[in-house]
Amino acid sequence: MFGRDGQVVDYMLAQCGVIAYYLRLCFWPHPLVFDYGCYEPQTLGQIVPYVILIGGLLVATVIMLRYQPWLGS
Repeated sequence: MFGRDGQVVDYMLAQCGVIAYYLRLCFWPHPLVFDYGCYEPQTLGQIVPYVILIGGLLVATVIMLRYQPWLGS
């Protein structure tokens, strides 16, 4: 990503996949390696599930902060 003519939006969309991958590793840590390489999505269809997952987690956090603050923090 760095050193190329990429845009901020491309970087943010690529991070959605990376965040989802690391969340999965929190619950099922296989395979654990030092360097996972670059995640570069090819199509919008590859990004949409990750955006939905992260958006859902953000919405759930806001709801929990509003109605059950001890669960949301």
